[in-house]
Amino acid sequence: MSVAQILRRAEAREGSNVVITGGEPLIQEELPELCYALRGICPHITLETSGILPADDLAVDLMSISPKLSNSVGDAEKSAEYFHPEIISELIEEYSSQIKFVISDLQDVLEAGRAVEQISAIGRADLMLMPLASTLEEYQIKASEVAQYCLGFGYTFCPRLQLTLFGGGRGA
Repeated sequence: MSVAQILRRAEAREGSNVVITGGEPLIQEELPELCYALRGICPHITLETSGILPADDLAVDLMSISPKLSNSVGDAEKSAEYFHPEIISELIEEYSSQIKFVISDLQDVLEAGRAVEQISAIGRADLMLMPLASTLEEYQIKASEVAQYCLGFGYTFCPRLQLTLFGGGRGA
């Protein structure tokens, strides 16, 4: 979809908040242009990123950084390729940010905790945990478990509102 097409859709919903997601939106050359154009239409812009690329001068209100854990890439060794604490720290220092990890079990919580220790610009209070689920049924099972981890470790629970509102699948 082109920048012009996205702007037409945003204009039709003028006054709505926007979340730019992907894939990885930071690989898109037109991203700065899109963000600045959306600034005139939307009151709040959030950019979802895995934190693997730096972001220069983007007109966003919130950088939502979701580093990949081994549960999303197959194993811990491979997840290290997708985890760049120095870039994440730069994003946190430059933008209003949140860090959220997608969690399936206790091992994921512990892996997220170890990852956070490597990010110089963040403390535990900034860490959000989101249940790993692709359907509403999976979410309902996992949400309670992840909420308990949040209570036990002092983290913030991040719901998967898109599953609750729209169900699973592409575009939700």
